[in-house]
Amino acid sequence: VKVTIYPNPTPDIINIDIPNDVEVENIVLYELSGKMIMSVEPNVRTISLNNLGKGVYLLNIKTSSQSIVSQVIVY
Repeated sequence: VKVTIYPNPTPDIINIDIPNDVEVENIVLYELSGKMIMSVEPNVRTISLNNLGKGVYLLNIKTSSQSIVSQVIVY
């Protein structure tokens, strides 16, 4: 599954491009320590990160067939 997250790095908002034929089960953002920061509805494609501190986070997008983890850098 081809997923695009942009802009990365970002100062505040990320956009998620997922093909229309992919069924997303959940989207969760984690700190590098593994602590969950937020969970958003599967149909959300724009996430505001302006309340987070600068750093690297992990975005986990779970689909019916796989789990996709991407690094998101907030500056």
